[in-house]
Amino acid sequence: MKELKDVYSLPGMLTYAEVDCLYHLGQFNQREGAIVEIGSWKGKSTIALALGAAKIHQEKIHAIDPHKVLPEEKYFEDTEAEFFANIKQAGIHNQVAPLIMTSEEAALGWTKPIRLLWIDGDHRYESIKLDFALWEPHVWSRVVS
Repeated sequence: MKELKDVYSLPGMLTYAEVDCLYHLGQFNQREGAIVEIGSWKGKSTIALALGAAKIHQEKIHAIDPHKVLPEEKYFEDTEAEFFANIKQAGIHNQVAPLIMTSEEAALGWTKPIRLLWIDGDHRYESIKLDFALWEPHVWSRVVS
């Protein structure tokens, strides 16, 4: 798949402009650190980030998503198999470090600095606020000159 235009047709809610934006954000190389994506669903955003990153550096995309049915949340789709199939088809599976768990679980042992944090998991306010609170301390805040 290696072509960005192929990413547009993957399942997901991202527009062409959003896919393009993630592709360019993946190329951000002003400092060291991980690229962390909270909410990878079926891999559309993961692939856009990884294709961009591969142009500039070797940093893996840490893709956090439980990919499981959550009846209490009225979510009934297990997306893990489709996620792995899509990143393999795109040829970027070696650039992705999947974390099949919640954002909260992944944050518990996280120690690396983060160059790019993409929060697109649970879209409810309290969940987004929690994701930000858990992960923001790891995001680089100093500008490198």
